[in-house]
Amino acid sequence: MTDVEVSTESAKIHTSCGGDLTKAADQETDSIKKKELLNQSVTHLRKAIQIYPNHSNAWLMLGNAVYKLNHNPDEALSMYEKAKATHIPPYYDALYDIGVVQMESGKVAQSIPNFREALTAKPDAFECKSNLAEAYYKTEAWDSAIVWYNNLLEQKPADANAYYKLGAIYGKQKGNLDQAIFNLEKAISLNPKVEVYYEDLAVAYGFKGQFDKAIETSQKCLAINPKYIPALKNLFVSYNLKGDKENAMKYAGQLQMLEQQGR
Repeated sequence: MTDVEVSTESAKIHTSCGGDLTKAADQETDSIKKKELLNQSVTHLRKAIQIYPNHSNAWLMLGNAVYKLNHNPDEALSMYEKAKATHIPPYYDALYDIGVVQMESGKVAQSIPNFREALTAKPDAFECKSNLAEAYYKTEAWDSAIVWYNNLLEQKPADANAYYKLGAIYGKQKGNLDQAIFNLEKAISLNPKVEVYYEDLAVAYGFKGQFDKAIETSQKCLAINPKYIPALKNLFVSYNLKGDKENAMKYAGQLQMLEQQGR
């Protein structure tokens, strides 16, 4: 910030200022100060581009700053495209950011080719693989999602979310309850505090007719969150199917009480 007062026509220094101001904004908790920092960042980055229109890094940082400032995906995407066009391809950072903004703005299918191209530049980029797997999941391309979630687990075997998503696909889409149970149990072993993992595992056990395991799983879920309604519903259904009307009515009563409290 001191240098830019002297080297007023240095694209490099304006870009550095813009980048550092965006980083400072990321750390700022006061919304007004955050906006001020981002506005300053945009001013410096626009100046850098005015001096050197083909400064790909400045275009990339400008896209980041304006997206954080205005949350306008079209504006940010146009800047990322400029960054990509002024850089030797493939430009990982621009392609990845394009994919992320497309996903966040509901253009999930459009994000897939950008994530895939980004991986040609950095084949081991975990965050890019993770987003690609999620994009396939959201677009219901189940086989591709399975491939990429397994790819994530090869790189990071302790990724509970990848195991959960595999379990959800095998259980809800493929009808392979054994694979669903295996993956959901792995997810729970790696992160035992997530209610939905137990919820889906209990359902899988229920579909297999293993009601005692479904009950045990739902009770473990309630130990984490006693007011988790899906677990109470699973317990009601499991006890009912097991023929234990007394316990079924017990959990039906708890459900009714929670629903009344929520009104």
